[in-house]
Amino acid sequence: AVAASIGAVAVLVGPAEPASAVPDTIPLTLKNESGSTEPVYVYVIGTELASGQQGYADESGTFHAWPAGGAPPVPAPDASFTGPANGGSKTVRLPKFSGRVYFSYGEKLDFRLAEGGLVQPAVQNADDPNHDTLFNWTEYTLNDSGLWINSTQVDMFSAPYSV
Repeated sequence: AVAASIGAVAVLVGPAEPASAVPDTIPLTLKNESGSTEPVYVYVIGTELASGQQGYADESGTFHAWPAGGAPPVPAPDASFTGPANGGSKTVRLPKFSGRVYFSYGEKLDFRLAEGGLVQPAVQNADDPNHDTLFNWTEYTLNDSGLWINSTQVDMFSAPYSV
């Protein structure tokens, strides 16, 4: 360690304390201030970092790998869980993942599995089964270094939300 005196203040510089390990899951509190009486459906989808597998997480943060896809794409298992009602909140767990948290109002999203993996909603495609469903998402990565969150205003703009 190196010590220095600056005026009447002593400064000690040395190795930093070891950082705390990032837990396998972290809490995410969803708060619904939409003003809508329609149900909200939430999805946590992406790639599990430990295995590299694509899949989804339930509200407790447990990972579920997607089954094999098909050509043409086949319906994916229902990965949704119900979000909070208007004025309410709900805390769920986010796993170490690189993916997205989707939420939709009134209707569940229709995800499909192709041979190469998940087919995600594409609002610019008029033939997409989710074209008329109000939804949005946020991208996140939680790994051993921490949490990174990116809102989707770069990719699209839809239902407002804050992180």
